[in-house]
Amino acid sequence: MNIHDELTERFESPMLKGAISLDAVLGTHLGPRSPNTMLTYLYRMAGDHGRTGVPAGGMGSVSNELAHAARSAGATIRTAVPSNASLSKTAGQPVWRRNPAIGSIA
Repeated sequence: MNIHDELTERFESPMLKGAISLDAVLGTHLGPRSPNTMLTYLYRMAGDHGRTGVPAGGMGSVSNELAHAARSAGATIRTAVPSNASLSKTAGQPVWRRNPAIGSIA
């Protein structure tokens, strides 16, 4: 069931429905009419009394730990440099997209 249908059935106030809908879909990449958003709302309310958890040090600490793990595994991370290509997926298949202004893929 989606959160929109549940709220429409129970409440009249558009402000209240909007606030609860936001809470139900926050961080899920779903909309209030998406399937199972009632479950995402209940799941959020069941954990930590409805409070949203944030990692110690903020979300930047997650990025820092990922970078640390990558460097420990031998990766080189470069920032503020032009990219000659990017990897994305089209129809589930990896696709290289070249930037002709930069040059070929090394």
